[in-house]
Amino acid sequence: MSRVESRDAVRLDGTAASYVALQAQLPVSSDRQQTHHDAINYLPFIDGLRAIAILAVVTYHAIPGLLPGGFAGVDIFFVISGFLITRLINREIREKRFSFPRFLLRRARRLLPAAIACFVLTLSISYFVLLPVAFQDFGRSMVATILMYSNFFYYRISGYFSPQAFEVPLLHTWSLAVEDQFYITWPAILMLMMPRLSRASVLAIVTGILALSLTIAVKTTGVDPEWAFFMLPSRAWELLLGCLLGLLYTVPTRIWPPMFAEIAGYSGLVVVALSLALLDATSPMPGLEAVPICLGVAALIVSSLRHETSVRRALSLQPLVFVGRISYSLYLFHWPLLALATYWLERPLSPMEALIVVAGSITIAVLSWTYIERPFRGEHGRAWPNDRKFILAGASAAAALVFVGNAIKANDGWPWRYDGTVGKLLSQMSSSNPRRKQCDGAQNVFANDEYCNVGSRRRSSYDVALFGDSMANQWAPLLEAASRRNGWAARQVTHGGCAFFPGVELPVKDVKLRECAQYLKQALKFIDTNPGLKLAIVSAYWQMWKPRLDRDQLPRTRHQPIGAAIASYAGPKFENAVLQMIKVFRDRGIKVHIIGPVASQNFRMNCIIRAARDDLKFGSCGIAAEQARASLEPINAIFARAAANDPGVSYSLPLEFMCDSANCSPVIENVFLYRGDGIHLSHEGAELLSKHIHVPSLD
Repeated sequence: MSRVESRDAVRLDGTAASYVALQAQLPVSSDRQQTHHDAINYLPFIDGLRAIAILAVVTYHAIPGLLPGGFAGVDIFFVISGFLITRLINREIREKRFSFPRFLLRRARRLLPAAIACFVLTLSISYFVLLPVAFQDFGRSMVATILMYSNFFYYRISGYFSPQAFEVPLLHTWSLAVEDQFYITWPAILMLMMPRLSRASVLAIVTGILALSLTIAVKTTGVDPEWAFFMLPSRAWELLLGCLLGLLYTVPTRIWPPMFAEIAGYSGLVVVALSLALLDATSPMPGLEAVPICLGVAALIVSSLRHETSVRRALSLQPLVFVGRISYSLYLFHWPLLALATYWLERPLSPMEALIVVAGSITIAVLSWTYIERPFRGEHGRAWPNDRKFILAGASAAAALVFVGNAIKANDGWPWRYDGTVGKLLSQMSSSNPRRKQCDGAQNVFANDEYCNVGSRRRSSYDVALFGDSMANQWAPLLEAASRRNGWAARQVTHGGCAFFPGVELPVKDVKLRECAQYLKQALKFIDTNPGLKLAIVSAYWQMWKPRLDRDQLPRTRHQPIGAAIASYAGPKFENAVLQMIKVFRDRGIKVHIIGPVASQNFRMNCIIRAARDDLKFGSCGIAAEQARASLEPINAIFARAAANDPGVSYSLPLEFMCDSANCSPVIENVFLYRGDGIHLSHEGAELLSKHIHVPSLD
């Protein structure tokens, strides 16, 4: 699925935010001595720090711009989490009573019940609010979250700061996955090191791993900022900074004068506040710009741990402590409610609307903390229910949600929730090329000929082929219709995310770079092994490749609208890539037909549903024709020049029959032209538009 490659909205770590560091808050055993140890080790100022983090994140999400760096609350939570959990593990290992299964059970009791409640509530609301494509994505994301790989999932489909992310209900769970992945391995590492190595050696190794992770973060924020943002290798240093504190400060002795502690506390507070105010969506996080806020949190922890400083007293105030104690539930529930409200209204929330949603989130968080979190973790006694029943119930609930998520995914977002004209349109919105799985991709260029051969059966060579990325794949109905009509042997040679630009280094992410190189290799081999190829139909996501090839930097901000600032001019690198692509075919005597860009839509679904139900015109639900033509004209002009200079080159511009004088409608002749992203065509939409595209003959 294509997404604008900027970043968007949700950075608090539910796992970090949620994990209460003291054994007093984690059901370790029913042993009275254990409970006594837990009570002694409770640190109220930690909940005060959690409160600062959650309030910053909620503010950032609810009223964008009010606190530009509020998303860095997740960085605060990572440091806190590393400190608290390592402190607990360190103590238990040294006392020879650490149990990895018991550690995982404590985490499950702390995190799973409220998370399942959040998923059930979000699923219930999404059933009525999300349209099929968005609901299908929700099902996929729910499975990814429960199976602890949602950071990988969102890395592939959505930027944290992209505009669309503000309508993704479970985007915030990426951070749960990061911490879960970390804590699956970290206790095992400590168990291996601590009994065998000196304390100095352990600290040196942890410091080395921290430095390596920070180096990875710094390097990847400049190369692939989304990977750096979502992935554990570049995030681990923040957790490890807290882990170092947990290893260092195990004995309750004062190591510096009270005045130094006061200075460190105030300094840490100032650094955290400045970071939250000065960081923004363009900051290369979690690289060097994340270092100050993490060090500020470390200073606050260290200064407050051994001294009763004024900052510690402020952080231990009961209102802040209470907010910190409900921070996990507040984190879980506030984002889905904000995202679903934004999706339903099809616009950003007003400050008053956002405050109402946040107030509702706080109410739900208090209820969740009181009736779900506390009983399950046994805060006032034995945890409920017993461990065996909890494991059975938790596993069953998780499995049920995975089953439902997969059912939503497999059944196209359950379009049967709508009937009549609306149901028909939404069903079309979920449709795509049925041959894609077998016929798209470098691995399929020479595979599945029985299925991928359309028109006449191929003999020694194909006559026609379709080249390009997913925007070419969507034109499979055109290829099939033209081939059947003219008796051609044809097939698609496409690969999602990879345009056919031979001889051009594609500016894509590392993993995609390998895919695209393989696709170009296989596509060129296909051309050479089909000497009878007479016509190449080429399409691509031109609006995306132009700025990539010309190195136009799009602003990384959540306020960037879909399709904006994409084609302000057609620079020489993009045009040269197009001409090079044409030359590859023309040197072999192959005609080229280029299908130009489709107008990207930021359509309003509620408008479309009302128009369908009330038999109104759909044009007003789309974008202005003038805007669409102006943004795409520079790209279309390149195709016109290429065709004017070579009679073997022709082109079609879908925009000409998608737009009238006023609007580019998302629905034409009661056919929904687009898939849910507003970029790709639906299968029925491509079939309809194909009737207006006239490909040249083979003569």
